[in-house]
Amino acid sequence: MIKREHRGSIGSLGFGLLGAGCILLLLFYADSAVKAVLQGLSLCKSTVIPSLFPFMVASELLVRSGGAAAVGNLLSRPMQHLLGVPGAAACPIVLGALCGFPTGARAAAALYDEGALTRKQCTRLMTFINNPSSAYTISAVGTSLLGSRRLGLVLWVVSLACSLGTALLTRPLFGDDEQPTAAQSQPVRMGADVFTGSISAAAQSMLTVCAYVLFFSAVLGAAQDALCVLSLPPFLNAVLYGVLELSGGVTRAAQLPDLTQSAMLCAALCSWSGLSVMCQIMTACRGRGFDYKPYLLAKAAQALISAALTGLAVRYLLPHLPPENVHAGLLLPQATALLFAKAVNLTFAGACAWTLVKNATARMHRAPAFDIYCH
Repeated sequence: MIKREHRGSIGSLGFGLLGAGCILLLLFYADSAVKAVLQGLSLCKSTVIPSLFPFMVASELLVRSGGAAAVGNLLSRPMQHLLGVPGAAACPIVLGALCGFPTGARAAAALYDEGALTRKQCTRLMTFINNPSSAYTISAVGTSLLGSRRLGLVLWVVSLACSLGTALLTRPLFGDDEQPTAAQSQPVRMGADVFTGSISAAAQSMLTVCAYVLFFSAVLGAAQDALCVLSLPPFLNAVLYGVLELSGGVTRAAQLPDLTQSAMLCAALCSWSGLSVMCQIMTACRGRGFDYKPYLLAKAAQALISAALTGLAVRYLLPHLPPENVHAGLLLPQATALLFAKAVNLTFAGACAWTLVKNATARMHRAPAFDIYCH
């Protein structure tokens, strides 16, 4: 008991000093903080909300309607044999790979609430389902910052490869858990409450994401003036920004003169994702007792491996790829988003059809009892 109180007092003191430091930083550099908040609002309006909110609503609908459990039942054997996770984990894995953080973590937390996943399974899933989206990595980082869609595609493939490697390597450490019984008997539900509940939950999660973006934008905007006094090297400056917030880090990493070094640092920061994204994930899973130590260790390892693989790809693979215009149709993030949207719509339509059939069958079985009570 004494040790726990001692640890709690140290943690409270640390966060107290952190809060006091942020207040002083924002007071001394208030103008820069205000400008950074305005830039953060613009970022939320133009990029964050349009790219995340529809996928959050779709993931909530899949989980709340029972569609994720239906897909999990179909994929239970492949997921168990390949990754050692139940079939219900297919939904957060796919959402995390295509839609980006924190959509995968939010889907895993919702499945945990439904009883489809255990706490141990969610703890393991957190180590490899939170990845940057294809649109962000290929378009924003690759095309806009590095000037190459091919390089953006390399960064995205490398991040997914590191996540898959983490899933395979963590299987012996966590072991294989049995499928929760709640996932097998979960009914498929439809109705206005499912839709409105999905919208409300997604809106609350989206508000939390934007709040973190604005706060870290303000702190980094004020810290930028403070760091100018120290005259840090550009590489170290990008690393410090990337540790806290992904977008500011990759923006400065892309400005490095050496392309290989720039791409390697961008890959490392995308895999690390920044403390801002980590706080978003912890907020989405708050109150469920997940252990985040494996997640932090896995993200740090993925950052180092991503940097190494990207360096090899830039040196040996990228020069042998066809020109940019040959793969223009394949690298469009809009095409990826469109295909995923169609997949979500088909899955949701299948869940609706299954609901109608199941309800009709249930009414047929309840008919005799209903007649008895009526007469």
